[in-house]
Amino acid sequence: MQRSVYRVFGDESHDENWQSVFALAALFGADEDWYQIRDQWTSRIDGRVFHAADCERDSGDFAATSHPANLKLYADLTKLIASSRLVAFGSAMSLEHYDSFFPATNRNNAYYLCFRNVVIHFAKLARVVIPQGTVHFTFERKGEVEGHAKNLYNFVANMPGSDLHRAKRPRHTG
Repeated sequence: MQRSVYRVFGDESHDENWQSVFALAALFGADEDWYQIRDQWTSRIDGRVFHAADCERDSGDFAATSHPANLKLYADLTKLIASSRLVAFGSAMSLEHYDSFFPATNRNNAYYLCFRNVVIHFAKLARVVIPQGTVHFTFERKGEVEGHAKNLYNFVANMPGSDLHRAKRPRHTG
């Protein structure tokens, strides 16, 4: 019997000045679940690379499109995901409260904490899905956290009792 392949794609978000909230979220699904929405998604974005912040702010690939059209696109893509078999999970934190506990720390630690929560959540989910399979993690993140996130993943994966050794190492794209 061939094992299924499951994929997790994630990205982070925060306010422009890293003052209020930090979040990292991802979608989990079998290859066939991703294939099911791929053509509709590709057709709807019309050759552009979708970044929610750009779409919402009318910038990047969405600068030439009207604000109402961008909001409609955002809503349509959200509905497409919501009607799919993909499973979403996110981890978020108040940066104001985070700073009150860890006043002099690097803000990348917020990324690592949320990253850990999302990876562990989907690794646990992968243990109970039928049929069992391999999980490939891909997170979009530029900059200095990439190598550290891989190290964090490996640390969590090698902890006693961890089932992450059955999952694939996360890959970051930029």
